[in-house]
Amino acid sequence: MDEYIFLTEFISINKNIPLFTLAYVLFKCRPLMPRNPLLRINTIKYILKQKERNVVPLPVHGEIAIKVGDFNYKIISLREKAIYTVCNEGSETEIYEKLGYSHSNKMYEEIISVDTENKVIKGVFYNGYHPNIAKKHMKLNKKFCHLFYDLITNSDLKEVSAKKYAKSLYLDCLKILDRNSSEITVEQFNYVKKFILSRYKKIANEFLEDVLHLTLNHGDIKKENLIEDGKRLILIDWEFCDFRIPSHDLLQFMKRYPNLELSFYRTLFETLNNNLKLNELLYKELSRYFQLLGKSYLDIFYLEDIKIRLTQFENRNYAKDFSRYIVGYIKGIEEKST
Repeated sequence: MDEYIFLTEFISINKNIPLFTLAYVLFKCRPLMPRNPLLRINTIKYILKQKERNVVPLPVHGEIAIKVGDFNYKIISLREKAIYTVCNEGSETEIYEKLGYSHSNKMYEEIISVDTENKVIKGVFYNGYHPNIAKKHMKLNKKFCHLFYDLITNSDLKEVSAKKYAKSLYLDCLKILDRNSSEITVEQFNYVKKFILSRYKKIANEFLEDVLHLTLNHGDIKKENLIEDGKRLILIDWEFCDFRIPSHDLLQFMKRYPNLELSFYRTLFETLNNNLKLNELLYKELSRYFQLLGKSYLDIFYLEDIKIRLTQFENRNYAKDFSRYIVGYIKGIEEKST
């Protein structure tokens, strides 16, 4: 076991690293730092001034550990160019699930080895910067077009009944609500339940016996989960991946970054459709999910996204505000629907 000293609430450093090299180690870890060298130095100064000094023992030797949940950690080894995911107790199912997903999409982060005894997954560490996703900096159109296209075309396809899939999403959301009923009010519970039930019934009536095609989605595409590597964007942290409708990641990205220019999203949709046309079979099966007109798949997307948010509420500190993260999200959907 190596001991890691917390510098902030989430970032800790290996206790064996000499103090005089501490700043250099942080400086070299690009995903944790701003791209601008001066901002990087100021960020390091801020981190070193923090009062956190608790110690946590972890079963991996690396330089930096990042707390990503109550019991889960990511440990970065700059020397090995590897990142270790330390899972919590009783997480054997989670580990085997990750291994299964790694074979379902070629975009999935590369796994080097798995230690089931210590519940540790070793993967490739991409020491690059996060892209600047802002309106004035969106010169990444081509990279994002490739990213969303590659996500779809590199994935396995699953066929499911639309009604059965919607029902499974509804029931999964209910299970999470039930498990966490002591942490939310009765009004909040009933409000969310009423919304997901209405969407499930709408899907059941609209899609009838339609078959859906699902691809392995990332489920959490944002700046912090993207690394710029030359001419491409690399997706990291696939913790919330699952088989969902092919347009899920793009629709989620649009909701997460609504202030980007409309022309950017129009280009994304047009490029996806044009690229899909090059593969007759894929175009026939998947193009409908990216049509701006015609049958809407938004209701299925909303159920998928609420399930992700409920999972994050249950497992991540940043999502613990149920009123803002879940109720506020649903109210935003209802306001746009009226």
